[in-house]
Amino acid sequence: MNPDRMGAAAVSFKRALDGFIADLGAIDQPERAPQDGGWTAAQIGWHVAETNFHVAGLLSGRTPGTKPSGVFAEDPLAFSKIPARVPTPIPDIPPPATVTRSEAIARLRASEAPTVEAIES
Repeated sequence: MNPDRMGAAAVSFKRALDGFIADLGAIDQPERAPQDGGWTAAQIGWHVAETNFHVAGLLSGRTPGTKPSGVFAEDPLAFSKIPARVPTPIPDIPPPATVTRSEAIARLRASEAPTVEAIES
């Protein structure tokens, strides 16, 4: 991939992650579950962090069953070749039953460096 685009993608990821962390930090009672069920805001933050780690592993080839191609060839038609529905390589990553805001934010911050490194590689 073009180094300028890799850099721009890394910057975009960092901005999005910083914004997400700021939003999580501003939520009132992020450990409270919604009335209709589902994950808390803190659990969602933890899940996003774990998904970041998984995507970093896919991009870097560290996830079992993946391997970096070594050579990137630009293909302007790449997105037109993707079928409407594709099975995701990302497994279900449910959060622990209890996650605090500080745990979720710490996990999100820890996921930044490996994800950025994978994007830039």
